[in-house]
Amino acid sequence: MVRNAYGILTVLSTGAAFLLVSLFTGPDVQGAFACAAVWFLLLGGVRPAFELQAKWRRGGTPDSDADQLAHLTHVPAGVWLVFFHTVSICCLIGGGRWLLRF
Repeated sequence: MVRNAYGILTVLSTGAAFLLVSLFTGPDVQGAFACAAVWFLLLGGVRPAFELQAKWRRGGTPDSDADQLAHLTHVPAGVWLVFFHTVSICCLIGGGRWLLRF
């Protein structure tokens, strides 16, 4: 769900960039573009877990995913935060290893 005009502009411009690269460039440029996009997503996937942890420490996340899961499963929110960190870092390492092979 896009919440504002900046979000709509971002989605449209990103889609246009992917479309232009896929239609008007060769396989080498397309591959480099895809690798750059995947690195961006892998690195960007780690940040939200740290942001959530910082908010959680200050007590400002009663409706966060970790707190909602804690309420539903009776597993403390801190455990869910560790799980979020573990999954995001494992994805970064695994995805990075795959990208560096090619």
